[in-house]
Amino acid sequence: MSLPIRWTTLPTRFSLLSLCFLGLALKINCFPADGLSTLPEDEFSVYQQARSETANLLNVRDPQARPTSRNLTPDHQITNELLFINRPKSIEHRQDLMSNWQDPLTREERRAQRIEAAKDYSPWQLESVRSQLENELRSANYHVFMAFDSNIGLKPKYEIKLKEIQAQIFKGLSAIFHPNPPSRLNRLINIASRDKSLQENNAPLVLNILHGFEKSCTLLQDKEAFASQKVNVEALSLIYLMNDLFVELLAGLDQKGLIGDELIRDILNKRNGGRWIFNWLIGRHPPTRHIPDTYFIFDLKSSMKESPSTRLIHELLEQLDPESWRNIERLYLDCQIATFASLPDISNLGKEFRILTAPGAFHDLDEHTIQTLYQVFLKKVIHGIFPESTQPLKPTSIDMQENLLVRAKTLNDMLRFIVQHHVEPSSLSQHYMAQIRQMAEFPKIEALEKVVMLYSESLRVTYLQLARKLLQLPDRKSDAFKTHGLGVIQKNFLADIWQRERQSIFKIDTFSEVRDERGKSFLLPNMPMSNDLNLNIESLGLGTHLPEVINILVQKIQTIHQGLQKTPGHTNSELQRLASLLEI
Repeated sequence: MSLPIRWTTLPTRFSLLSLCFLGLALKINCFPADGLSTLPEDEFSVYQQARSETANLLNVRDPQARPTSRNLTPDHQITNELLFINRPKSIEHRQDLMSNWQDPLTREERRAQRIEAAKDYSPWQLESVRSQLENELRSANYHVFMAFDSNIGLKPKYEIKLKEIQAQIFKGLSAIFHPNPPSRLNRLINIASRDKSLQENNAPLVLNILHGFEKSCTLLQDKEAFASQKVNVEALSLIYLMNDLFVELLAGLDQKGLIGDELIRDILNKRNGGRWIFNWLIGRHPPTRHIPDTYFIFDLKSSMKESPSTRLIHELLEQLDPESWRNIERLYLDCQIATFASLPDISNLGKEFRILTAPGAFHDLDEHTIQTLYQVFLKKVIHGIFPESTQPLKPTSIDMQENLLVRAKTLNDMLRFIVQHHVEPSSLSQHYMAQIRQMAEFPKIEALEKVVMLYSESLRVTYLQLARKLLQLPDRKSDAFKTHGLGVIQKNFLADIWQRERQSIFKIDTFSEVRDERGKSFLLPNMPMSNDLNLNIESLGLGTHLPEVINILVQKIQTIHQGLQKTPGHTNSELQRLASLLEI
């Protein structure tokens, strides 16, 4: 079987290829995820609409894709989700927990169990596992099938090509669910190599499906293939539907021990740089102007790995290498830049950000020159977050506050990315991190870092408390349970709800001696971050006149703190109060 096409071999006529990192000669896998912020506004809106429409299908079926939620009544599904949110903590009324709830194993233990189970599959069990996988993917499979058969405006010759690819994809899926010849099920495999044989049997089938998806994505982004000479929502929707199906297929095969780790790593990292995962992620959690949604995410990687809403792909995330993680973070930031391009500074600084963070962009420059470029950019970002103003703060409308906070978070995320992935890893990091700390605006950045962490933590505590209050309700069929329970689930925060490893990018674990530009030595002190929700404004070190964005966040933190301190009242009003703190 021929090897699947790699994106770097594609002809240059395809629309997004010309946008890949400004034409740098890099080995980049182009996909809908690439270059969103470089698209004209009208083109980006087409991608955005396609992802939004297909995301509705993804989010509707996602609970049914989770083994613990299948075949449960609506009130039991709500209970199950709330339990999953609360899983690290002891919960009152444990006798009310559903019989299928068990304390979670570590991921390593679960993976070991799957491998052992695959070794011991009998022919009947193997048939049952494959049937279960087919049922789990039935909805995603159906939506892709229907999208292939819809009229997406292709020229006749390209429509024929797409039909051929469609046949290739569904033939591969059928071969996974129903191996041919059927006698394979009746053949006992040597126990010592059974799991390997199962994985080897599925590997070429998975690669063939991947090959079909790649060819489809290439064709569906070629403007020449369309009678209208432009890509449309229907074509891009098919790409995103295929993306979601393939991610769910990988997750399902992995969960059942039917695919090898090496193949997963190759697909997710070497062949795709995390783009399958990213496109799935923006279906579940697109950048939004909803402030709690935006600020719940303090660190994207830990949020993805620990959020209940992404648990379908948690095992796949363990296979991502550092470069793919970096790429996912960069792509998500690029999507933020595209989404919020109308806000001041986002578009211009976003263009610079893409150039500065492109892999291999400065391979001909020495490290000092590169770090100097980063320092110049960071100063621009900091000035964007804290613009100079001699005017006193005036009350701002809710919409203005929303725009201000979203803009500040996006710019701060750019700053964090540059520092984490380009300054700290540098051989000259000690010198240039010291330069950052010597910037006149550094105390404001440090204070912003602190209040963003604290606001994120405040939201997490409130989210957990609301989930626990719901689980304590005696009547799981009550309107209060259904209304607020559905609200918690449907809000679907991307949050590292189970494990918080929040750390400032500017925190120093020990005293470090460095030299300034004049060669004089000085000490950089440790700067611990408090987890106390009762924020002491003086601890920010900015006096009483806070920058506007910090002032608004401080007010939000204080509102949540005061709300959590109130004496619990009537159950309904208590639930409503907690929900209002989360703005749901």
